[in-house]
Amino acid sequence: MPTTIPTTTASTRPGSPSAGDAYFETDTKSYIIYDGANWRAYNSDSISVPPVANSYSLSLDGTDDHAEVTGSSEIQISYPLTISAWIYPTANASSNNIRTIISWGSAAEGEGRIFGLLDSTNNLAFWAYQSSLNSTTTLSLNTWYHVAATVDTGSTKLYINGSLDTTGSNTLNSFTYSKTHVGELYYSQTTAARHFAGNIDELALFNSVLSADEITQLYNDGNPFDLNSDVGNYTSSANLKAWWRMGDGTETGSGTTIYDMSTNDSNSDDLTLVNQASIDNSNAA
Repeated sequence: MPTTIPTTTASTRPGSPSAGDAYFETDTKSYIIYDGANWRAYNSDSISVPPVANSYSLSLDGTDDHAEVTGSSEIQISYPLTISAWIYPTANASSNNIRTIISWGSAAEGEGRIFGLLDSTNNLAFWAYQSSLNSTTTLSLNTWYHVAATVDTGSTKLYINGSLDTTGSNTLNSFTYSKTHVGELYYSQTTAARHFAGNIDELALFNSVLSADEITQLYNDGNPFDLNSDVGNYTSSANLKAWWRMGDGTETGSGTTIYDMSTNDSNSDDLTLVNQASIDNSNAA
């Protein structure tokens, strides 16, 4: 006989939860309850199911769709930095362009940070002004990949599906911050080829350099909020400054808003969908 699970007052912004906070997630038909350390999911028989499953992702047309946030100091990260995301590219960039996963800086070219897929080769790339690194692996279209970049003084590393792809030196410029764009190059908004084509999911920013083991854990577990559970005493969840889960219910928000689900959650870090960017429930990592 199914067991009814009692719910407490749900946290509508579970980035800063308290033990006992709960909500009902419609895509998995499960109750999500915070036990004081982790979010746990249960079905109607009180059987634990995989926690915080997500069948939604951000869908972008590669022309003008994007999401953006003016942002607070939490996400104005120069370095140390880790970017993590799941991506599903459906079109390559053209020559000398980058289909942007995430970028931030000012309106001036070269003042910021850019992470995306470069040229028709579809290699993963991280750019800082006069300093860039491209992956040795070419990404196929219509395939899900976990991608990550870690950036520190003198060194940038790119990871694909939990494994280190390439390491390079860097020279990191300072920059003036005005806005963060997801799926679009912030200083080139009218150039269609610099918009991401496909789906982006579980996008996260850390103000620390994650280790190779932690990047592998993100690939295997897909949950930056819970990153410290399997890697010794490392507390990188405290360094999680933004996590846009691209899910439904409280993970999406309402209307054109996608909530920042990080433990350092702030209203100013929520994403706003622009043009025809949408949440797609048919394709997720």
